Parts: sequence; C-alpha cells; structure tokens
Amino acid sequence: SKGISDETIKPVDERVEEWLSPSIPMKRELKPEEHAEIVKAIAAGDRVKATSLYLSATEGDLTTAQHFIKTLIVEKQAAQSQQSVKEGG
Repeated sequence: SKGISDETIKPVDERVEEWLSPSIPMKRELKPEEHAEIVKAIAAGDRVKATSLYLSATEGDLTTAQHFIKTLIVEKQAAQSQQSVKEGG
C-alpha cells in the first residue's frame, strides 16, 4: 500500500459535487416536464410520489432517486430562505 492517495484528501466542494451528481449512470435523463412533475410532488410534500416518478422516468435505482429528491428539497429550502431574507430586509 502506498499510504494515503490523492483520492482521500479531496476538497470538500469536490466531494459535494460528487454527491450531487452521483456516478451511477441514469438509464436516461429526465425530461423537463418529468422534472416539473417531481418538483410539484415535492412541493406538495409527497416524497414517495416524487421518488417513484423519478424511478419510472429514469429507470435508475432507489439510492440515486433518493439522492436526487434530497438535493431538490435542499435547493428548494435554500431558495425559500433566500427569499425570506430579501423580504425581511
């Protein structure tokens, strides 16, 4: 073993990017309307529906789907908190 490789010491932002775009390939990309449906389901608080929409659209696996949904939720919350900061200021 050659000790610690470069892989181990990665800047955090690179690791985050990898998490946001997992290396598991999707069978196919989401169409804009499918993406919109998933966003709508999340907005309605229906994570299960959002996940199953993603799975049937991409034929991906559950882990990737959950990653995707989680990322969307985080983005949505970030956008909302930015808006409330603007309105509050």
